[in-house]
Amino acid sequence: MAARRSWEELRAAAAISPLGELGRAVCERIGNDFENWLDIATTPLPETLRLNPLRYDAEWTEETLTDRGGARIEWYSGDGGAMQFPWRRGKPDSEATKALMQAVHETGRVTRQEAASMLPILIADPQAGETLLDLCAAPGSKTTQAMVAMRGQGLVVANEPNHRRANMLSSNTNRIGLANLVICRHDGRHFPRVSEPGFDVVIADVPCTGSATTRKNSGLWKRWKPSSASGLQRLQIDIAERGARLLRPGGRMIYSTCSIDVTENEAVVAELLVRCPWLTLNDIDEGQFPGLDLARGFSEWSCPDWVGLGMAELDKPGQYGFSLEGHEDDLRVELRKCRRLPIGGSGDTGGFFVASFIHTGVGEFADALRYDRTMQLTTRATPPANEHTPVPLDADFKASILARWPLKEEDFSWWVRGKRIYAGTPSMKDWLHDPQRYGGKGRMWPGNSWHPLQVIHAGVPILEERSGGLRPKSAAMAILRSAVERSAITLSGEQFRQWLEGPGPRQVDLGVGEQTGSVMISAAGRGGKIVVPAWLGELLTPMVDANERLILELQYIRDT
Repeated sequence: MAARRSWEELRAAAAISPLGELGRAVCERIGNDFENWLDIATTPLPETLRLNPLRYDAEWTEETLTDRGGARIEWYSGDGGAMQFPWRRGKPDSEATKALMQAVHETGRVTRQEAASMLPILIADPQAGETLLDLCAAPGSKTTQAMVAMRGQGLVVANEPNHRRANMLSSNTNRIGLANLVICRHDGRHFPRVSEPGFDVVIADVPCTGSATTRKNSGLWKRWKPSSASGLQRLQIDIAERGARLLRPGGRMIYSTCSIDVTENEAVVAELLVRCPWLTLNDIDEGQFPGLDLARGFSEWSCPDWVGLGMAELDKPGQYGFSLEGHEDDLRVELRKCRRLPIGGSGDTGGFFVASFIHTGVGEFADALRYDRTMQLTTRATPPANEHTPVPLDADFKASILARWPLKEEDFSWWVRGKRIYAGTPSMKDWLHDPQRYGGKGRMWPGNSWHPLQVIHAGVPILEERSGGLRPKSAAMAILRSAVERSAITLSGEQFRQWLEGPGPRQVDLGVGEQTGSVMISAAGRGGKIVVPAWLGELLTPMVDANERLILELQYIRDT
């Protein structure tokens, strides 16, 4: 009864809060029942996640999670699918399930993500071989969704200005084990020029008030004010405009927020359409998401009557609202092409707003990359890389690696940072790192450097220098697997059990002669052929963390 009373108290407070009044106005505009909206907006979200279809054991992962109560999210159209669970977000029904959920997430087999936030990448539909900029990437759920959608090919440039959040982004993306990622740190409003012709896809999921996230952040009912949105609007417009200026002709850009507020949504889109006349709104196909309630964007809006509601302190001129005065009528029609995912719709999600643009302008290059091609240019000196910057791998070192590990040089670009060796995609080097680029004021950056980008991560770590030589990183097995499985040491069932449970098996029992050091081992498991790194000395020792070990035990020894 205590929990029920707590929810009733929250609901009662929410109903008379400024955010509740905003929700009432939005429901009236959409035609939704406010009481039903409030019921759901004050209850926690269910657990949801995306499945990674690029793992050898993707089928096993889905079957195992289905056994734990997971059900397919039917409207999710991406490869691999997504699942919802019958418990609140972050609160599994048992310790065993909690350990499993952590293990499949941390090993990159799934990504735990709110269902509503999966929409931008589904709508953008990035393809293998394209270049994509995620302007506000941390913590990285959309970034990893794009990496997987692109099948680990092409290039995803993930940007995060905050140092701590950039490190979080790096950890969250490394576990996916794909090579098509560069992470950099910039203020999104001033993201540097890149190579011609610009990005194929830009994702501008901008900082916002989060007014549609009350199901995971109940404190918003107390904190939200109309001024919160107006304080962020200029930032949102400037970030999205920079993305639009880096978008190549024919490219796609997604603008999105987890807000119900017109100030952060349709008002920003209207300003972008005025500032960037080469942008056109796509009419998002609702048939792509069967069963999901998507409302059209608002073409007119009146804010709540704060004075009449006894909240006169919120009624400040220019603080809140939406006006298209001075714009053409067809701009109102365009805004109907935006989509709102209401809280309390059929999908049991949080709320979301999304707008899909296409660059329909003329020319060959993104707006930010245009300059007078006839002027005399000088070359700028490139600043030296610092110790945190990935740099191209020395050719002799690369040759020694390829002699030991049977990888194809042309399949990757090769980088080193500290004691780690990274494999990236070829376009990472050929398109982003090597070409010269215009630096403004009649000068060029000469190329063969990331500069002016502040890159902190490139590719996926595949090897690390340790005592005794190079050791493979288990996170990279998604891309190393096909290259190394033919040379892996095949273990019998009993030997694999000894390897997992320790100690053993012994080197002399493996029939590998005098071979020592880093090796790959393989065995048959419930999820398919297991290929993982190990260290071979007198005994064969696992080189996997606790999460991967749990998965291997479930696939080979335990009942799920």
